[in-house]
Amino acid sequence: MLITSIHLRTLRSLVQRRWLAILLLVLVFGVLWLDFFSLPSSPVTPELDPSWCGALIHFSAQGLQFGKDVVFTHGPLGHLIAFVYTGELFHARVIWEFVSKTFFAVILCVTLFRLPAFWRPFFLFFVLPFIWADGTSDALYFLVISCLAALLFKQGSANPALVILTGLLLAVFSLIKFTYFLLAIFLLTLLLAFYCKDRKPARALLLGFVFLIVLLLSWGIAGQQYGNLLSYITTSLDICLGYKEAMGIPAGGNAIILTGLIAALLGLLQCGLILIDSRQPSVLFIGLFLAGETFLSWNRAFIRADDHVLSFFSLCPIVLLVMWIVVQPKPIVRYIGYTVNLLVFVICLFGIALQRPNALATSLGDTVRRLQANWTVVTGLPTATRQLRTQLTAAKSAHALPRVQAEVRQQTIDVLGYEQGIALLNDLNYTPRPVFQGYSAYTPALITANTAFYSSVHAPDYVLFKYQAVDNRYPALDDAGVLRQLLLTYKPLFDEKGYSLWKRIQPAKPIPSASAAAPESLALDSEHAVPASEQPLWLQLDIRQSLQGRVLNLLYKAPIVTIRVTNSFGHRTSYRIIPSMASSGFIITPYLRTSRRVLGLAGGAQNVAVVSFSVRVANEARRFFQTDVLCRLTALPDIPRTELDEQARRMADTAVLEGDEDLQDRLMEAFYASAEALLSLDAASRFEGLTPLNQSQFSTGGTGLTITASGADPQILLPRFPTGSQGGAVVRIDLEVPADTGFQVFYLPLGVPGYGGHVINRFLRHGANTVYFALTDSQLAGGQLRVDPGMSAGDYVITKLEVRATPPDSLSGR
Repeated sequence: MLITSIHLRTLRSLVQRRWLAILLLVLVFGVLWLDFFSLPSSPVTPELDPSWCGALIHFSAQGLQFGKDVVFTHGPLGHLIAFVYTGELFHARVIWEFVSKTFFAVILCVTLFRLPAFWRPFFLFFVLPFIWADGTSDALYFLVISCLAALLFKQGSANPALVILTGLLLAVFSLIKFTYFLLAIFLLTLLLAFYCKDRKPARALLLGFVFLIVLLLSWGIAGQQYGNLLSYITTSLDICLGYKEAMGIPAGGNAIILTGLIAALLGLLQCGLILIDSRQPSVLFIGLFLAGETFLSWNRAFIRADDHVLSFFSLCPIVLLVMWIVVQPKPIVRYIGYTVNLLVFVICLFGIALQRPNALATSLGDTVRRLQANWTVVTGLPTATRQLRTQLTAAKSAHALPRVQAEVRQQTIDVLGYEQGIALLNDLNYTPRPVFQGYSAYTPALITANTAFYSSVHAPDYVLFKYQAVDNRYPALDDAGVLRQLLLTYKPLFDEKGYSLWKRIQPAKPIPSASAAAPESLALDSEHAVPASEQPLWLQLDIRQSLQGRVLNLLYKAPIVTIRVTNSFGHRTSYRIIPSMASSGFIITPYLRTSRRVLGLAGGAQNVAVVSFSVRVANEARRFFQTDVLCRLTALPDIPRTELDEQARRMADTAVLEGDEDLQDRLMEAFYASAEALLSLDAASRFEGLTPLNQSQFSTGGTGLTITASGADPQILLPRFPTGSQGGAVVRIDLEVPADTGFQVFYLPLGVPGYGGHVINRFLRHGANTVYFALTDSQLAGGQLRVDPGMSAGDYVITKLEVRATPPDSLSGR
């Protein structure tokens, strides 16, 4: 009886533990599924990221050919991870969410319960709150691929169903985004080698066969022609390789880069440890995969080092965990490896906090809110869909362009700039150039493809134009070949809500160069004169990397190159320049700084010229470039004159109201048009009359006046100056600021006792800036001007402060 009782208690305990495990598994599956589920929550809008996302959905719905008609970082199934709603292909997106996230949750549950028990809480802790840290799906897809790798290398060839599932998912992923394609091909190569090494060629054939068949089927289902598949791969590779040089931006601080580098190196160290400990094929291949995945995710995150870095910090620790599914090292190696893994967790948490200081404190609450929101969507899908339709209708109404719609009707139109969403919201016959966001045409081949489109019978009848550059690039650099074609074969008709509509006035054809000067060699930082010309001048720059630079670009990214231009007023401005784009050429003069100047050039109005330029690299980065730059200046044909020129000139006169760039442009011209100086302060005058206020201390040197701010609200008081004879004044200040910051000028109108809301606001970027602002005599009559140079502690350096009298009619918008 005693033995029977013991057996019954044991059996009951086993049953209870089994049911507890099943309950826990169901709970984890449900939570992961809800966390991963992600449908669009807002409609497409004419902003940068929503525009390209909405455009990709539209292109897939219209059956445009990726690799031929469309060249981007996403593929023909990119709409499956779209984060905006356009009303197109939404049912496919819903089905993909339910099916794919079920598979993802199953894969992660299997991974979780195959991990050593010690690591399971760590795995869940990072997946749930941080998998969406940077707002994209990249970390999730990378994690799923990594889990599949670990499970396959663990089970070898024993599970054909897992092999089939892996081949299927890798094939679909490859057509969603090219980054996924690269990681999928890397894993596929390692798996095929692993199966061949393990003498299981049947499994290798099965995996390769499933991947290839599903890839081809998915390509066809997406409406793509099979003859374009190779073109999709080659053009995507081109855009991927050019991304480093063109789209790289620095991190928020060196500490973030150092933290990411330490985490990556520790991850590679962990992979090295397991390779030293074991020579088993499964260990070798999982180590190679995780090392490659760590390098790829680190590069992806830290090239454009904004919130992208969060995806690396969120992904790195949990990806490294999956190796313990495959690896069973000796105790000493296991203890060292576990310690390294724990260090990576701590370092990555620190990195997340550096990039987003409140992320750790809000992570739990954000996760709960995401789960609640997803539950509401899943249980009320019809209601959520109706809300999206209502929001889309409201967005179409808010961004309607009735004059454009009436003019264009069903004729073809392209959008220059990065706000393609405006064409979708107005239901225009949007016919894009291949690299539809011009800032992404950053290799000679991509630039040639766009230019060829505008030189062919496929060129659009109309162009909706908004002059936009990213990352402080030289204004005429993005899509320079298309801009050239626009000026020579189209004319502007009218403006509507900040967009100018251009119409093709002659058949599209390649534009020949009028004349070309012999190439010249130019040393970095040396000034090169631009000859006066009645015709636009086209500049090509061959900025070559040294051997060190090529190695750096392979492992990370090349340093930033700038061009400093001096205009005909003597004003100097620095911009970022992309060497691969500059090698194809761009308009250097006239100085097309704003849309107003582009419209003026189209209408034959006088324009500001560039009289010289220099190519500049930071001193510490010189070793990464060759010392000489090869440059070639070419004269373009004259802009054709038509009866539409007068309209273009009128549009140029009113374009100043469009934004701060146009305003600063107009104020600069008004400043240089005046010869009546009211105040001039520089290093020679020792900035006499300036007074430090709140949190500010002054020191003068050879370069200018240094304002050391001990807090976030430094202030300086300008000396009084006469109002002059023209009724107003423009103030110019040249200054360097320690960070991106707001800049304010407070003024006192006559009879007003305090500054209050009498303020002019500007935004300044880290480094050198020239800022203009204007005031009428009545606004200057009440007292001295107070300048708040920034909103952060640090050193601010003023190199020049000058005031010139101008008439009030030149001060529109101030």
